[in-house]
Amino acid sequence: MASGCSWLRGYQARVRAEQAFARGAAAAERNDLATAQSTFAEALRLEPNSASLHARVGMAYMSPIGLTSPIGPPYTELRLAPAARALPHLKRALELDPRQPPEVYLQALLAAVRLGREEWARQVLAQAATRCANDAIWLNNIAYALVDADKLTADALPLLERAVELEPKSGIIVDSLGWAHYRRGDFSRAAQLLERASSLTPDNAEIEYHLGAVYAELGRTAQARAQFRRALKLDPALGRAHAALRGLEGK
Repeated sequence: MASGCSWLRGYQARVRAEQAFARGAAAAERNDLATAQSTFAEALRLEPNSASLHARVGMAYMSPIGLTSPIGPPYTELRLAPAARALPHLKRALELDPRQPPEVYLQALLAAVRLGREEWARQVLAQAATRCANDAIWLNNIAYALVDADKLTADALPLLERAVELEPKSGIIVDSLGWAHYRRGDFSRAAQLLERASSLTPDNAEIEYHLGAVYAELGRTAQARAQFRRALKLDPALGRAHAALRGLEGK
């Protein structure tokens, strides 16, 4: 009977924790961080050593920021507060069980670099490289998020090299490696890779924009202009291509 009652109490605690988490996630989604914090605390009092719950709390805090939000300055409270609340939970989840889904590693890295915790981010990136060693898509996604923000590019480069080794005919992944070389200032190598990416995936606006940016750095202005126009033909809303083209035409 005692063991049965213990099981029932554990089950009831998990149910209440999930209910509290759901309320907290809804509050985090609308950026009501005070309510989110109190309800998440209630959930974690019931399930303090659940790696999954810590991970989901961290990701819920990060959800209003989104992957498209810039990682660098300006460092506003609106952007830093969710990351500051997310990071302890994402760290705890990885400590309790490093076999987390790749998304947890990605969000942990994004939170860490937003907060300037680059040394810890390097450790997580090394863990992610091992965790996703045979998953080209996630190696690419994790590394590209850093490269595009110009954060830890040298550390992310091996992940992209491994991803290209796994999927050498993926234009998206070859593009990521080319963009990493662009960020590092190796424009000749970047051009080689991005030309290859463009030939593999000729209908991707982002790849065409990246190739144009490299041509501009190499002084190949006419080709750069043509690439930016091609990118905008594929995606008229691509703001970076508009800005780059205006810059060239201004010159």
